[in-house]
Amino acid sequence: MAATSLLIPGIALANRPLQTEDAYTATYRHVELETSWDHASWANGDRDDILLVVTNYGATKRLEFSLETPMLVHRPDSGSKASGFGDVNLVSKFQVLPESASRPAVLFKGFFKQSNAEPSNGLGAGYSQYGLAAVGSRDFGPVILHATFGYALNSPNAVDRVGGVHFYGVATDVRLTERVRGVAEITGGRRVERDGLADPLAAFIGGVLRLSENLSLDAGLRRGLSLATPRWQTTLGLFSAF
Repeated sequence: MAATSLLIPGIALANRPLQTEDAYTATYRHVELETSWDHASWANGDRDDILLVVTNYGATKRLEFSLETPMLVHRPDSGSKASGFGDVNLVSKFQVLPESASRPAVLFKGFFKQSNAEPSNGLGAGYSQYGLAAVGSRDFGPVILHATFGYALNSPNAVDRVGGVHFYGVATDVRLTERVRGVAEITGGRRVERDGLADPLAAFIGGVLRLSENLSLDAGLRRGLSLATPRWQTTLGLFSAF
């Protein structure tokens, strides 16, 4: 199984350690850096290690640009280990409506995943991907709810994946103490072409420890609920803002 299949299209690590996007953007003229290490084990015996670096920049008070760069080690159940860069993802986020007392924050997210990595050794998907998602977030005090719904279109050279996939994520973020938060989510998708391939589906639970105003650590465990997602996936990350 290719390591690039680890993430639901367009949801990739948008609100660490969640895959579900949030409807907020980076502070204007500030940079956010998200660095994480994931280990995944698949039902067929394949294993993957992923070092992901995400750079977010607040271009305006409502507009954010991001660059997601993965570095992978793919260990198939049989065959040779492969390592190198994965497919790079370019992301833009625009907050349409800020949160108010009567409504959630609403945001649109667009992304373009390049096909720059080698697919034959499990490092790349072998096709590019375009997508658009609608995102909503609502802060209820100790609990914040997030929801993402979108569509990812695969490039024409995706011979066995023509059509694309509808994807979604629903998450909760609970403030347990002043410095500790607990998070949980369900993420999944539905392929447009009903070609017998499994639809992605996974459940996640994790936590965040705030070390300072602009620095936090996070960790979590994801359980795959279909053959299209890893059976188990652990994540450990660091968030910093400048």
